[in-house]
Amino acid sequence: MSKDPVIVWFKNDLRIADNPCLIEAIKNQEQVLPVFIWDPEAEAPWQPGAASRLWLHHSLEKLDKDLQGNLVLMHGNSEKCIQQIIKDTNASKIYWSYRYEPKLYQRDQSLKNQLN
Repeated sequence: MSKDPVIVWFKNDLRIADNPCLIEAIKNQEQVLPVFIWDPEAEAPWQPGAASRLWLHHSLEKLDKDLQGNLVLMHGNSEKCIQQIIKDTNASKIYWSYRYEPKLYQRDQSLKNQLN
């Protein structure tokens, strides 16, 4: 098992029960660093409306409670935030579920290529 933490990047799948990324990270590593990045610009021009933001707020509160207060919340460009977390923590791996909206999928592919 790795001594360095691994990142589990939560996106729209804000659950711990039956979360494939979280399960895989826990199964293979010692220390999991759960992260959520609020990056509304990445979803432009379809940024979340008021009802979606309210749902997100309550879902993140519940997720943080389920993770015993260990959820790292960040705001900004997702790629820059992930790079900063890796630099700050020396994380050895990152797990995430893809988003299939074309712009977000392309961002994830770009980040994957950078990290490999």
